[in-house]
Amino acid sequence: MSRVGISDAERTEPREIIINTEIETDCDAAAGTDDIANTVDYSEIAAHVEKFVTSREFHLIESIAAGLLENILSIPRVKRARVEVEKPEALATSDAVSVCTEGFPKKVK
Repeated sequence: MSRVGISDAERTEPREIIINTEIETDCDAAAGTDDIANTVDYSEIAAHVEKFVTSREFHLIESIAAGLLENILSIPRVKRARVEVEKPEALATSDAVSVCTEGFPKKVK
């Protein structure tokens, strides 16, 4: 749930949004040890998502997608990420609208 919409009325109450994430990481160490310490902890990603989408109001789902991508790319072991944010019932003519963004962690100089 997030307060998202162009008009003030749309942001009055939190509304359902659907967030899909795709994470690229090196699975070899985790697969070889079966130890969560050697991979990306999905509960950490879920916590980032929950904290971010409930932290403030948004006008655009694009802002949510970009902010989530930045947060997820800051997690160690994430090599690439893709974030899709879907807003059900945003338009009377469709079930939902969505945006996707993807990227790589910024290289530290």
